[in-house]
Amino acid sequence: RFVPVVAGEAWFQQNVDAGATLWVGNVFTADHPYLKLTLVMDGLTASEQPFLEVHNPTDAAITATIKSPAHTPHFGGFRRQLTIPAGDSLRVPLQP
Repeated sequence: RFVPVVAGEAWFQQNVDAGATLWVGNVFTADHPYLKLTLVMDGLTASEQPFLEVHNPTDAAITATIKSPAHTPHFGGFRRQLTIPAGDSLRVPLQP
């Protein structure tokens, strides 16, 4: 399971009091603070590939690098530079 980390705090969505094997960290990061990232990999049909939705909530286009740290399960080492139009989202296909 992936657990988001915000401001140095892990946001667990399952009980870990009895112990669990987890990788904790942000699967993807952007080098621009206003971008919103959503990883979609659960609930897809067998023919659908995981994707990352990158949303730009600002009034100007943003060019940024999206990456997944090398030690990240499934997507480690992924890196792509994108230009996201103002107020729009891009769907970035991922190859696990």
